[in-house]
Amino acid sequence: MIRYKQREGAFSLVGILLTIAIILFLSYLILGIYLRQFPFSKGIKDSLSEQGIEQEKDAPSYKSISDSTRKKIEELDKQLFDRTRQLRDFR
Repeated sequence: MIRYKQREGAFSLVGILLTIAIILFLSYLILGIYLRQFPFSKGIKDSLSEQGIEQEKDAPSYKSISDSTRKKIEELDKQLFDRTRQLRDFR
């Protein structure tokens, strides 16, 4: 009868690869869900709406908020420039 040596305390390569695959799959799922959603508290939503920053209704994203914020800043810069020009012309 042939006896095989038993390895004690060693992990098999298949077990390690399977564990890594499971961890990667779960992290892919969790990060996918986390990055798609942008949770807002009521205070943040109210603050953004008071400042005139538009939000998407269903799932606001960083890009939509940054785009609307950029537009608002451009409007404010234009207003400031116009007021400065009016004051300069008034003198």
